[in-house]
Amino acid sequence: MKLTKFQHACFVVEKGNTSVVVDPGAFTHDFIMPKHVSAVFITHNHPDHLDSQLVITILREHPQAVLLADESILQDFKNEHTQAISVGEAVDAGGISLQFVGGNHEPIDTSVPTPVNIGIIIEGHLYYPGDSYFAPSQQIKELLLPVSAPWLTIGRAMDLVRTLKPSAVFPTHDAILSAEGQTLIDTMVTNISKDLNVTYQRINGKTIEL
Repeated sequence: MKLTKFQHACFVVEKGNTSVVVDPGAFTHDFIMPKHVSAVFITHNHPDHLDSQLVITILREHPQAVLLADESILQDFKNEHTQAISVGEAVDAGGISLQFVGGNHEPIDTSVPTPVNIGIIIEGHLYYPGDSYFAPSQQIKELLLPVSAPWLTIGRAMDLVRTLKPSAVFPTHDAILSAEGQTLIDTMVTNISKDLNVTYQRINGKTIEL
């Protein structure tokens, strides 16, 4: 299985002759259209995770692909191939197994509504929580870790690493960080990762084998 990380919260997983796109949002300016997309998954309805026009472009280029998201999101895509999903469900997307976990976005402020947020576990071992600190009970090998957001504290993000103890951690959700900010976060998370025998690796714009 291959993982390609794009800017901010977007990534693509490829396996065999198919791929799944996750959270193509408005902060993802380096997106490259994959081949043979079987599904697009959206964790929640914030624009940094959901660029509606980009989603439609992906679906139109890959007519066999399905948009997977909470029912509230799908209301805006009535002309597209969609499937509502919920926490606790599992889907086979062209041979790529997807499990859905979590349920709620972390609170930002009393003035900001808290949307449904659904995390995803891909092929049983790659976990991305969306905008959440939710820790699934099953063993996680690779974690895409959000590291910067209005809702996020780095201490709680590092606690997620401590709880899950994955083999590898890849930072994500960091478009609002400067280069200096990325270096600071990388240093902090690397320090605790070493103590846990966890590999921390920034893979912006790269494709790696899992």
